[in-house]
Order: sequence, then structure tokens, then C-alpha cells
Amino acid sequence: MSGIIAAGIIPAALEMIDNIIIKAVESWLHLGFPLDAGAVLLIELDGLRDGLDALADRVCAVVMEKGALSVRAAKDSAERLLLWKARKQAFGAVGRICPSFYVQDGVIRAPNCPRRSRSSKRSAKNTA
Repeated sequence: MSGIIAAGIIPAALEMIDNIIIKAVESWLHLGFPLDAGAVLLIELDGLRDGLDALADRVCAVVMEKGALSVRAAKDSAERLLLWKARKQAFGAVGRICPSFYVQDGVIRAPNCPRRSRSSKRSAKNTA
């Protein structure tokens, strides 16, 4: 995530969905996210239409350089909404698995995301 900002690109939105949530969302909504990914990074760009393709190409290059396994770009507005549905329905997906769960949603500085993701995964395994 910080590589995108370091490249001088300011996304309209940048959200990470970790593997635990990917699996919960996929078992319910079947949106096509990779179940073997440690996380999915949703990136939304805005700007003038004429420059968006080049900007998207730059973002794709940065994330691939930083170790992304693949990149999936929405082809149209309907697919964009479908991709964001995963993030918006994450809590509902977890609620299907565990009806009495406690939610802690917050902002984590980009450099700390991998460590926090590993910590969340350990906590989930310890309480499962």
C-alpha cells in the first residue's frame, strides 16, 4: 500500500481484506476472490477519464513489483460494485459463521498491515 503512495499516486479508496474475511465472503457471496491469497487489496482510482488507464497501469505495476500474486481490474461500474461488495458485506459474512462476534474495525498504518494480519490470524486460530 505504501508503495502506491510513494509512487505519487493517491487512490480514492484503499482497503485490505485479509484471508479470514476472504474465505467468509467467498463462502457466502462467491465473488471470485483467491482463497489462497493472504489478503486482497481493493484500490479505487479517480480522475479524468483520459488518464485513468495509464494511472491504473502504474498502480498495477507497483503492486506487482511489491509482490502481488495477481491484479484484477473492474471492466465496468457493475464489476466495480461487485468487488466493493466484498468489503461492504464482510461483517455480514462473518456473522453467518459466528452469530455472536465482536468487531474491531480500524485504520492501520500501511507498514504495519502484514504484522497485524498475522496477529489477527493467530488470534482467530487460538479462539476457533
